[in-house]
Amino acid sequence: MKINKKIKIVLCCLLTAVIYYLGSILIDPNGFFVQNQKINSVPKEEAIENKTFIEIVEPNIVYTNKMSYNFYVYKYDFSYLISYGLLQLFKHRVTVDKQCYYKLIITDPLIELSEIGIQYNDLDTNLFNDVEGFNAMKEEDVMITVTQNDEVLYKALYKSSNK
Repeated sequence: MKINKKIKIVLCCLLTAVIYYLGSILIDPNGFFVQNQKINSVPKEEAIENKTFIEIVEPNIVYTNKMSYNFYVYKYDFSYLISYGLLQLFKHRVTVDKQCYYKLIITDPLIELSEIGIQYNDLDTNLFNDVEGFNAMKEEDVMITVTQNDEVLYKALYKSSNK
């Protein structure tokens, strides 16, 4: 009698797991069981709190610096959250060792960020829309150009320290 109860419990658990797996796949619009979520690790204080902060980086070569705003550039680890199924069970962080983000932050709070354009290598955006920064390989060099009203305020090359 006890063996039958154990078998029933195991079968119920297996059936529940199969229903959860199939239900999650059917309900998810993309049909995935494994869920990946980006971690927005900016500003720097949040990156430090999330344990993704690497360092504030200094440029190796500055071509133009007409910036009148206080700013800094920092790197943080590329990471994401992974979970399983519709209920996002067993959520945990995965960090990709070879990738990082470069992020330029202007610390002056009264600046209209949508008027300031930023270019990381070939990626153009404005600072208002620049939530994550620029995803790069850790050994990749990054050219950062900041513009306002078509005038180049800042242009500098950030070389990888791994070379």
